[in-house]
Amino acid sequence: MARSIATRIALSSLTLTMAVALTLGVASFLYNRHTLKAQIQEGLAFKTSIIESRMKSALNGINDDMRIMSENLIFINAILDSTGRETYVEPFLRSFQLPRHIPFFLSLNDFAGKPILSSHGTKNLRYFSDEALLTQVITNQQALARIEKIGDEPHLLLAYPVFYSASGMAEGMLVIEVPLIPFIVDCLPELARNEEILCTLSDGNGELLTTIKDHTTPVLSSTSVLKLAPPLAQLALNLVVSQSTVQVNSSLSILAGVYLLLGACVLLLVVIQSRMMGRKLTGPLIALTQTANQVARVGSPESLAPLTGADEIAQLTTAFNTMLTHLQDVQATLEVRVGERTAQLTETMIVLDTILENSPIGICKIINQELVWMNHKAEEIFQYSKDEALFQTTRKFFHSDEAFENFGRVSIPVLTNGSVFETEHELIMKDDSPVLIRFIGKALAPQDLGQGIIWLLEDITERKWAERALKESEVKFRTIANYTYAWELWESPGGEYLYCSPSCERLTGYVADEFMADAGLLERLIHPDDIQEWRAHYAEEHDGSVEMKKTAGDMAKEVDFRILHADGEVRWISHTSYPIYDENGCNLGRRISNRDITDRKNIEDALRRSEETLSRAQSVAEIGSWQLDIPTNRIECSEETCRLFGISSQQGFDAKRMMATIHPEDLAMFLSAWKAALAGALFDCTHRIVVRGDVLWVRSRAEIQWNGEGCPLSGIGTVQNVTDRKDFEDQLVTLAQKLQTILDTLTVGVTFFKNRQVQWVNAAHDRMFGYTHGEVVGLDSSIFYVNEEDYKRVGEAYAQLAKGASYSMEVEMKTKDRHHFWCSLSGRAVQPDNPDAGSIWVFMDIAERKIVEDKLHVFAETQSVLLQEVNHRVKNNLVAIISMLHKEEDLAQDKGMTEYHARIKELVWRISSLLTVHRLLSSSEWKPLPLTRLCESIIQGTLKGLTAIRSIHLDISPSAIEVDSDQAHALAMVLNELSTNVIKYAMGERDALHITITIQQVGNEIELWFQDDGPGFPEALLQEEVSRRSSSIGMSLLQGLVARNLRGSLCLMNNNGALARITFPIMNHEEAIEMKENQS
Repeated sequence: MARSIATRIALSSLTLTMAVALTLGVASFLYNRHTLKAQIQEGLAFKTSIIESRMKSALNGINDDMRIMSENLIFINAILDSTGRETYVEPFLRSFQLPRHIPFFLSLNDFAGKPILSSHGTKNLRYFSDEALLTQVITNQQALARIEKIGDEPHLLLAYPVFYSASGMAEGMLVIEVPLIPFIVDCLPELARNEEILCTLSDGNGELLTTIKDHTTPVLSSTSVLKLAPPLAQLALNLVVSQSTVQVNSSLSILAGVYLLLGACVLLLVVIQSRMMGRKLTGPLIALTQTANQVARVGSPESLAPLTGADEIAQLTTAFNTMLTHLQDVQATLEVRVGERTAQLTETMIVLDTILENSPIGICKIINQELVWMNHKAEEIFQYSKDEALFQTTRKFFHSDEAFENFGRVSIPVLTNGSVFETEHELIMKDDSPVLIRFIGKALAPQDLGQGIIWLLEDITERKWAERALKESEVKFRTIANYTYAWELWESPGGEYLYCSPSCERLTGYVADEFMADAGLLERLIHPDDIQEWRAHYAEEHDGSVEMKKTAGDMAKEVDFRILHADGEVRWISHTSYPIYDENGCNLGRRISNRDITDRKNIEDALRRSEETLSRAQSVAEIGSWQLDIPTNRIECSEETCRLFGISSQQGFDAKRMMATIHPEDLAMFLSAWKAALAGALFDCTHRIVVRGDVLWVRSRAEIQWNGEGCPLSGIGTVQNVTDRKDFEDQLVTLAQKLQTILDTLTVGVTFFKNRQVQWVNAAHDRMFGYTHGEVVGLDSSIFYVNEEDYKRVGEAYAQLAKGASYSMEVEMKTKDRHHFWCSLSGRAVQPDNPDAGSIWVFMDIAERKIVEDKLHVFAETQSVLLQEVNHRVKNNLVAIISMLHKEEDLAQDKGMTEYHARIKELVWRISSLLTVHRLLSSSEWKPLPLTRLCESIIQGTLKGLTAIRSIHLDISPSAIEVDSDQAHALAMVLNELSTNVIKYAMGERDALHITITIQQVGNEIELWFQDDGPGFPEALLQEEVSRRSSSIGMSLLQGLVARNLRGSLCLMNNNGALARITFPIMNHEEAIEMKENQS
């Protein structure tokens, strides 16, 4: 035994130490390895972002410069001839520089790729005959970027189309070639040139630049895809920054060796110490165990355990011996006290039994509806001896099962509450004679009625009968004193009424005098459907051939018929007539009694309809009835019962056959319930039956009828098909499990409050506020709020919840450790009309969203300032361009260049329209513009100053249609061209002109009608094809703006002047962005 415990202690200590040492060592090794790699990886990510930022900035800078230069060349190319182009464009190209004097080659080529000028003059000009380059740049009018190999060195080639403004077509291209390696090396910061840092730049075709010398060395790397603006995005450049892991692995190897050495030393010390401790511990324990076993065998302490030392085990042995000594003393004292208390209780029981037996009031004790004790007075009341009544069910004292159950149904709730139950009830004695008893009952243990109920019984039969007889006599004499309720008539032998009681007015609506004056009034009141039956009855009563009999009862005649009340109501009358004779046998006439039986007839009709409805309802509800003859086990059942059990109504049905249909797994439960019912309990059992292979759930209920000796005679019961209900209950259980799973897996907190106290929370709520499961249940919700004001403000929302509405707000809340965070909470009452039913609240942590919103607010303010600055600079540039054009206009006019002067003037009008649109969009913060305001501003701005001495009336139809910024720019150019056309052709020598603008929406399209009252378009122009119309610069511009920028159509016609219809689709913000990307 000692050797086994010592060995176990040693092995347990050794195992635990090895597990702890191994776990700590592995965990420390993995943690250090992970930490080193994570630090290196984080540093690589930071270095990659720096290199990526420098490279993107440099590449995007070249791209932006090329785009700006190509746009400026559009402007210069539109106003200079070929000689001037060389004078201005070549210095312009030579002025382009890259940072740190990186070599490059910038050239201007025509539409066939032939070089025209370059930043190096006319030396080393390159002819670009690449079909793919010319197709994309010249034909598709899109910029191109790609990597080319010139010798062994990769070069970046970037080409932009140069447009001719009049036709909108590309007439050439601007191309720059940059050596890629010097350019990219210049972009790398000093950290990328460190020998420990390895950088690789590649595209879809392979590596372009790498500093990795040995590809077999394991490295940690960080990869980034350079997201560049078009067309540089076509290059698909990838940047990889790496670092070797050799240094990390060497450090981890030394650390692993130190851990192994320390672990071995600790294991050796633990083995030695555990062996020594086990041997010292087991000896005293064996001695103490032997003493305890001896006490257990003898049953009383006889000997003490020996002391083997002075350590903690010796102290335990001393305490054990002291306990044994004290136990001996207590046992002796307890035996003496038990003897004394037994004698006292015996004497008290004798006295109490004498008092109870001689009590003038009956006293009994009932447990589980069985009489377990009764005094002598109770025996006298019920006429049962104790041997006959004790341990029998109290059902024998009641008239019926219903009276027995009603008494229990009324008394049990009162007794369960601990109150005294008092009532008067009629019971039956042994000879079945009734006895009226006054009950006073009290439960010995209200929470457990199974411990018994004490009842006080007082026989009040004689007193109650005396009271009842007195009351009946009083009612009888009061009825006689008043008029009889029935309508009484005394008819003379001649057929005249000698007396009519006042009750006739209640039955017929006519007073007694009317019947006394008119004997035929009764017949006229009879319902037409019953008149023949009445006449036959009347003829039989007054038939003179009928032998008169002296006994009035033998001659009584009775018939039921309907009459019509004075108010039109139909009433049923029970008419009874019998002859009246005096003492000498002379006929005094007939006594007629008419009773109102309308209610009885209505009840009979209602009962008949109720029976029919009940029969149909039982069939619909699948409820059948049955009656069991217990001695013979024969069962009589209804049609519905036969259908449920799969038998025909003609077949015999007994208990054995019914038991055969019960499911084997439910048979024991059914028999147990039936056995309890035979003992006096209520039979109510839900079980399964098997009918023709189908399993059905049924609920069987029954009442047992007993004979005078308390033996069961028969049982009457019902059986109901509850299969659908059982299936629904199973579905409810499954649904409840799913709902609980959903609530447990929600990421938002869900809480159920009653009177602002927590009743239930889900796991997400506990995690959000830092509480353990169930810790907040029963607490007030104020623990979640930072201040009292927020708590009261949310409390005021309960008035809104009582109206059936929901409530939500954002408030700062606190966790268990008083950490503050922003939370969005929303609530709704479970039952708005019942505040005590509680409310459901949902809590969502929005702390991160609040931080993002603050950052977005700062970003929005910054963007607003930047947008204002950009708008200001754009307007200044447009004004400067217009000023320059005006100078050129004046110069052309002075030199007599009429056509050139007209072209510049048109250009001024177009740029002025763009300036107007830009001002409108700036004032509206680049939100969609009302189309009516845009038309008014552009047309009036174009006509302003040009027709100062003439009258032009502008009429624009009201419309709520709005257009976005891109559509507004295109429409401004279109309206400018149409207004210019009016000034050129429609005005002529006239002093007044009328322009009408009509705007309407047709489906998903906008129609804009521009009409003047001038001479109209030339017929030759209207008959030309669209392709031929584009030969005119103005018409070409109109067609291009409507088709390309608005994605619409232009239709010209004459109708009392020139009429232009512009149709274009309504575009949302996303469609506008898509159109802009397609155009670019």
